[in-house]
Amino acid sequence: MKIVLGPYHPQLEDALAEEIRMRREQDPLAPLLLVVPSETLRQRVKVLLAQERGLHLLNFRVLSFSQLTGELFREAHGTTPTVRDETFMEEALKRVLPAQGRFARITDNEGGCAALWQSLRDLKDAMVDPEQALEALGEGHFGGSDRNALGDLFELYQQVKHRFAEWQACDHQDLDGQAAAEAPLSNWLGQFERICYYGFYELTQTQLELFRSIAGNFPVTLFYPLAQGRPDWSFAQDFHDRYLRGLAGADDVVDLLDGGPENGAGPTPRCEVLSCSGPRDEVLTVAKELLRLVEEEGLDFRHAGVVARTLDPYLPWIREIFPAHGIPYHTPAREPLSRFQRVRAVLALLDLPVRDYPRAGVVDLLASHHFNFAEVPGAAAEPRPELWDVATRWLGIGRGMDEWRRLERHRDAGLDLSLVDEEDQGRRLRVEPEQIGALLDTVEALHADLSALPREGAWSDLAARWRAIIDRFLLAGTDESEAEAVRVIEETFDGLAALDAVGGKVALPDFVAALRKALDRGSVPLVRVPVPGVQVLDAGAARGIRFRTLFLLGMNDGVFPRTIREDPFLPDRARRALETVLGYKISSKLAGYDEEKLLFALLSGAAAERLCCTWPRADSAGRALAPSWYLRAVAPAKDTDAGGMESRSIPKSVLGKRGTPPFDDPR
Repeated sequence: MKIVLGPYHPQLEDALAEEIRMRREQDPLAPLLLVVPSETLRQRVKVLLAQERGLHLLNFRVLSFSQLTGELFREAHGTTPTVRDETFMEEALKRVLPAQGRFARITDNEGGCAALWQSLRDLKDAMVDPEQALEALGEGHFGGSDRNALGDLFELYQQVKHRFAEWQACDHQDLDGQAAAEAPLSNWLGQFERICYYGFYELTQTQLELFRSIAGNFPVTLFYPLAQGRPDWSFAQDFHDRYLRGLAGADDVVDLLDGGPENGAGPTPRCEVLSCSGPRDEVLTVAKELLRLVEEEGLDFRHAGVVARTLDPYLPWIREIFPAHGIPYHTPAREPLSRFQRVRAVLALLDLPVRDYPRAGVVDLLASHHFNFAEVPGAAAEPRPELWDVATRWLGIGRGMDEWRRLERHRDAGLDLSLVDEEDQGRRLRVEPEQIGALLDTVEALHADLSALPREGAWSDLAARWRAIIDRFLLAGTDESEAEAVRVIEETFDGLAALDAVGGKVALPDFVAALRKALDRGSVPLVRVPVPGVQVLDAGAARGIRFRTLFLLGMNDGVFPRTIREDPFLPDRARRALETVLGYKISSKLAGYDEEKLLFALLSGAAAERLCCTWPRADSAGRALAPSWYLRAVAPAKDTDAGGMESRSIPKSVLGKRGTPPFDDPR
């Protein structure tokens, strides 16, 4: 095994390209495999090797971690693995929680079961043996930690661990563990002349076992991002020293910064910090500046990046502002299912029997263009949901079928309403009998099908019944994005139906709550057809990507670096004992601050010519926000004794922006 150390840009990229070039010169068609941690980095190295360095990729595979595991699973088992999602695992966990004791009422708290599962998953990903952990606890190796709380957690983990096979509960970490055991006998891996790992700086225990299994049985070169001696790289340094040092002999380790941390450092990019009134102004400012750079400095959109620690506050504005300015962009980000009309209609339909047919929920459902009135017998009149909204408000209908059936009194005569507008002017509105009858028939049809649902049943039975109701009352979407949402909804039902493996029946309200939670978590790709343009990424996806110009958005305190809290069930003191005493790789939560520093170092070093950081001065409610202290490293104050940073303010008002770059261009 050979290990190459250095920063991503330009040292590690150059070393990777040179390695591939050398092997292509020796044998142009030698089979090679390159493994990277993310899909964005996978695309980056393909562009680097083929487009920028002119190397051919014949007989050359570039795979992400998950793709590598999938290949090994298919070779060993001949099928594609089925992976369970978080909703499945949380619902399965609820079925084994003890009726008494510390965890008995945890499901009463919103998110309680999800937090507990995250703690158990950390133990599972670290391949912790619960019997060994309990033995160490009894011997006092966990110091002053709450022994009773840890004992309860380890015993619950022991119980859950024994049920995984019964539940057919397999996640990506399980696949990594299986692949680690099967990799030494893999003929598929054996075909490659060289296997290169590139770009990861941290692995879970199961990923580490797979890496060691491959590196111990096949020729491997690891390109590991590390600038030794730099404090902001301590997270990567710690992983290297603990888990990688010693895997290769001294002669097989190449440090590309052997002359010191400053060796090979490129020119420092121009840096600027801008404060904006809010997220929308940040995106608008970036759009104006991008157009200026394209026109005045010849920037290619493909060489620009827009990155945030989390993209959620910015995606709606990017969707609106970038197309309006003619800026092409691509992003691997996903948008929530709740954005789609059909999904909102499904959620409204789910609520009806649970909330006893509330007026607002019923009207919102019937106003959806996805509602299928053709399935309502007797409702011959053209639906007028806007009239139904006014009529039900005027009649004071709240919830419950008894109140909805008050419409029967007006079925023959209709309703004559006297309304008052904003100017206190009275006006008359007639709701014809046909409209009253259509509304009542529709509500009765919904009630007839929904009331036929059993109060409890098997997961698969309730999933099938809800599917039938949704297919009857809701029309499928016609465009491609709606079709993708429908596919995710079907996968969600399949995932819940698989909970039959857990056993027992589920109450209807609990099924609806699980389905709603799964749909709330569901997402679809924001950009379905990749186009060459600005790369819009979150900080994690941007690792290892090079930009000519980079915009970092949302540089606020508590956002970047993010606020990190200890695990309430598995505190850092217990995690350190598991790692140092028992030898399991399980990271402490507060070590995440070191990773935040590394992420910022990687991003600030990814800009070749220009780095622009923006931060909003206030949130959507108008509350003042503070800038991230990371910005002091980007634009330190000229008066260094006073501390702080230099930041240019973009005015909030349209008039105030006039004359302020980049808004000073009248175009």
